[in-house]
Amino acid sequence: MAQLITKGRPVSFPRLDKDAPDTIVTIDLTWTSRTDVDLGMMIEFNDGTTRVVQALGKDFGSLDSEPYIWLSGDDRRGGHEQLKLDLARMGNVRRAMAIAFIYRGFGGWKRVGEAKVTIHHPTQGDFEIVLGKNGGKSCALVDFRSDDAGGLSMERLGEFFPGYHQDIDQFYKWPNINWVAGRKD
Repeated sequence: MAQLITKGRPVSFPRLDKDAPDTIVTIDLTWTSRTDVDLGMMIEFNDGTTRVVQALGKDFGSLDSEPYIWLSGDDRRGGHEQLKLDLARMGNVRRAMAIAFIYRGFGGWKRVGEAKVTIHHPTQGDFEIVLGKNGGKSCALVDFRSDDAGGLSMERLGEFFPGYHQDIDQFYKWPNINWVAGRKD
């Protein structure tokens, strides 16, 4: 049974050694409507540079090279998208925030149906966030931050925004991201 994550109560994970049998954290976003919801991750590296892994812009990341974060694909019919993070190889990542947004607005989260995020940690089990109905177009889901001991903390955000990425960026004060309008082919 999945553990519910409470806002304002981060969960800490110890550092995983690269020789551990499983070092992958999986983030699954599922929803019940045929809405085009996109999952992504905003990443800030220790040197202050940033990157956004997402289908919009076709940056799906990689588990074999930096950022060691990978997006499974773009489910345009609705239902499921997945991110994977290799915890043993993310030493250069200061923080990473999982986000989701409704492509082209489509009535906001009220139209998504039942939506939830399940986070599977290889040693700590499953964690779950049930997303409510909201008129916003985007949502900051969960924030991962490196700690001084090389571990990782995970905090539920669950904040909805009326706009897209830039609203999330401004609220959480992400550095050095220049947003431009995009579209899928």
